[in-house]
Amino acid sequence: MSPLLEYVNWMRERIGTEKILLLYVSVMVRDDQNRVLLQKRTDFEIWGIPGGIVELGETLTDTVKREMREETGLDVAVQRIVGLYAGPQYDVVYPNGDQVQQVTIAVEADVIGGQLHADGTESADLRYFEQAELPDTLFLWYQHMARDLWAEHAWPTFEAPLAKDSGNWWMDLRKKIGSERIITIGIGAIVRNEKGQLLLGRRNDNNRYGMPAGLMELGETPSGTVVREAMEELGITLTPTKILGAMTGEFYFHQYIDGNQVQIASIIFGADWTDGELTPDGVECLDAAWFDPDNLPPMDPRHKRLIVQCLESPEKAVLE
Repeated sequence: MSPLLEYVNWMRERIGTEKILLLYVSVMVRDDQNRVLLQKRTDFEIWGIPGGIVELGETLTDTVKREMREETGLDVAVQRIVGLYAGPQYDVVYPNGDQVQQVTIAVEADVIGGQLHADGTESADLRYFEQAELPDTLFLWYQHMARDLWAEHAWPTFEAPLAKDSGNWWMDLRKKIGSERIITIGIGAIVRNEKGQLLLGRRNDNNRYGMPAGLMELGETPSGTVVREAMEELGITLTPTKILGAMTGEFYFHQYIDGNQVQIASIIFGADWTDGELTPDGVECLDAAWFDPDNLPPMDPRHKRLIVQCLESPEKAVLE
């Protein structure tokens, strides 16, 4: 994690140690013997995978490069997204008492420069490990990342849907932090029919179309958010099948009508419509229809960018 942690420090000054959603990246690099690089963490004093928290204004790729340079001295280029690790089973309490439900995007990266060295601040040591030699003290999320790294899945892994009733966690958080910009976790779904058309809904907030989407709530998984939002807004059951992309950065800055500012970190799933009758709720979604990808209606600019990027990368998940 960055020694600056400006965003987290700002947040903790306002909310104390209570549990929050935070966005992380973890970065796995392998040497020519197929061993993975681990760092000896200074906070928990155990081995882990290098990475850290996304700061305001950063893209996910920015965070990958910054964290690896800070913690390992290496310059890297992202090769692929390995998986998304974001269920309540990965909740963590730091030695100082801070509670977090992690939303971690793990990537594999190639070393393109730099010299391996531990910074002494966050990394006490750095070492390559074979799969059979991984320390038995690895946290559960690191175990799963390493497992998925060597499994070489065609698409990023993710947890099964776990949804909760749409609560007021974000609203309660706003009472403590005000309207200043925070990083929210937005989950969307690209749903296509047999003709290749996209299912889009007309949003009530800006009267433009967008994919089924919404904010991840504390206590659920990202795929669970997809299922919950589709049922709430459209009356249908979606089954998430793959992660198509993960994107954030300054382009995703947004200010809502009420003045609340955000940087939206979007995780986009491909999903199948498996049950239910399309019934827009009339509150968040005014109507819904199928559209050809080359003839899209007036759209929310963020949603259009996300869809275009994912459709332009049919062979692997997009990272921005």
